[in-house]
Amino acid sequence: KGVLDSLDASGEARFKANHDSLLAHVTLHMVVPPFRARVMRVLDEHGSPIRSASLLDDETGEVRATTNFAGEASLGWLRRGRTNIPVQRPGYEPERVTINVTPTDTTTVIVQLRRTP
Repeated sequence: KGVLDSLDASGEARFKANHDSLLAHVTLHMVVPPFRARVMRVLDEHGSPIRSASLLDDETGEVRATTNFAGEASLGWLRRGRTNIPVQRPGYEPERVTINVTPTDTTTVIVQLRRTP
């Protein structure tokens, strides 16, 4: 039995070997809680969408998502609880957004970036 923390899913495998062969019967049952992905919308100081903004993993600095033409990106990789998301785009000042991720909250996170002088 195990838990996949990033998905809050659990699985269970049961093995039943036949006594005269190497074959086994495996049953796997996965239970996944309600969908927890969040959408982030990145806008400039005038409310216009910013495409190609990078959403980073706060721990590794790895780019985890990039905004589309509407300035939106899905954040399906978030862990439950409070988390920080650095947002960057060349030509804009970087921003860091703190959100609280719960299994039932699906609100869109809006962040504004200001152009660098």
